[in-house]
Amino acid sequence: MLKPITGFILLVSLLFIHLAAHGQKFDLFLPLSEKHQRIGGTNIFMIIPEGFVISDYFDGIEHLEEKECGIVISMIPGPYSRNVLRFDEDLLNLRGLTVQSSSDYDFGEYSGRYLRAQQDGEDESVLRMSFIFGDENRSFVLHGVAPLGQSELANAINDALTSIRFKDVTLDSPRSLLDYTVNEKKSPFQLATVLVNGMIFTIDGKLPPETENRTIVFFDKSHTRLRIFDPRQFSIERLKLYPGAFRVTKEDDLKKIKASGMQGYSIYAINAQNPSEHLLQNIVFKKDGTYYVMTALINNNYEENLQLVKNLYASFKVRRVFGE
Repeated sequence: MLKPITGFILLVSLLFIHLAAHGQKFDLFLPLSEKHQRIGGTNIFMIIPEGFVISDYFDGIEHLEEKECGIVISMIPGPYSRNVLRFDEDLLNLRGLTVQSSSDYDFGEYSGRYLRAQQDGEDESVLRMSFIFGDENRSFVLHGVAPLGQSELANAINDALTSIRFKDVTLDSPRSLLDYTVNEKKSPFQLATVLVNGMIFTIDGKLPPETENRTIVFFDKSHTRLRIFDPRQFSIERLKLYPGAFRVTKEDDLKKIKASGMQGYSIYAINAQNPSEHLLQNIVFKKDGTYYVMTALINNNYEENLQLVKNLYASFKVRRVFGE
């Protein structure tokens, strides 16, 4: 449920000097103030700056006039220690971002990293401010972006990020916030958690699983609208987002699929760095530029567990008709 804030959203020199000199303070677990508002279906609360609103299209906030200015919130399953590697300074520099500063934080059971980077494009340059925090089960990523040179907007994004509070809020029916359903009743899987736009299933309903069968199945809806000209190549490239080095080993492990009236691709891949880890990724695409991702990590009894995963994938259905 996102708006066109492009890319994997991650200073003016004077602004950078000012912020670097004072550092950033995060108080994730302090009590909420009257000004804090919950952001979408997440466990994130934030003080929303003047001129910004909670988005109707993604989990985050956006500026009323500068539509490319805002904060997008997403959740990544898996341990923080692995997920934070995506925010390595050298790696980001290779992706065309000039990292201005990076700071690590210790929140007890949770850890975090905050960084600021400049990204230069053909038409404009932007300041990206990203904060990732998590534990050994999951990580939350907040990507803020503001036009370079507009210090008031950059300060507003920075203030919003440093105002966040994290609360494990339990909803009466958290799955009702999603625009799709998954029916696990005829499978051995149990719901482990509902977060942001996704659901995670395991055999025992625990994360991480405590059973011999440690298969983890994750359903998610994209957090941005994209112009995807080649869905097949997009599906292949997305394998790079997973920790490890997943590769398609056989030609027929990449197939066209249909699910809930949408078309897409299914990929069965093996981690070249750890061949005991197998992955089944299904992606189906909507006409509005959003897409749904189904990902399963399988570590043993591959043939049997792969069939269980496929059966669960088959129960996926979008609630709403396209164009609503």
